[in-house]
Amino acid sequence: MKQRSLWTVALAVSMTICFSSCGEEESKQVAPAVGTGAVTASQMISTFNANSIPREFNPDVQTIEFYTYAVEHIEVSLPLQATTIPVTRSSTLRSGVGLLRVYTVDQRARYPMTVGESYRNTTLSFGHHGNYECSIAFENGQITRLEGGCFLAAEIILPPEAPNIQITGFQVY
Repeated sequence: MKQRSLWTVALAVSMTICFSSCGEEESKQVAPAVGTGAVTASQMISTFNANSIPREFNPDVQTIEFYTYAVEHIEVSLPLQATTIPVTRSSTLRSGVGLLRVYTVDQRARYPMTVGESYRNTTLSFGHHGNYECSIAFENGQITRLEGGCFLAAEIILPPEAPNIQITGFQVY
């Protein structure tokens, strides 16, 4: 059984992570999540440090590159632990290209947790493939129990010239 309150405590003992591959963040906005809670993706991402999570939990960051041309809406249908998806802009990205970063842990490691994308008109949708089973517990900022695999958080990084894009439709668990 997930213990969301323990996750909130774990976030209070957050660690800093540097995203040197993306350069400086020039501006930020946060897309609202469905559901309630004080846990934000920014807090969760800052606690996600592959060196502090035991290897048995197989921490992973997937980076999915996508085109921003003619995209007005992004739907993220992932069962995230976080209640928000931060949106940042970076001048180091190529024009017309954005990134979706997805932070996961998975004790099985046999079946990677994959995210796919599809375009329909002006909407870009992201979703996961396959079955999803996640049971996670935290104590003092550390994962104490993990069964299956969990999508912890996601973030979207856009080039400076990309128009404001509405982020909608994601699930929070």
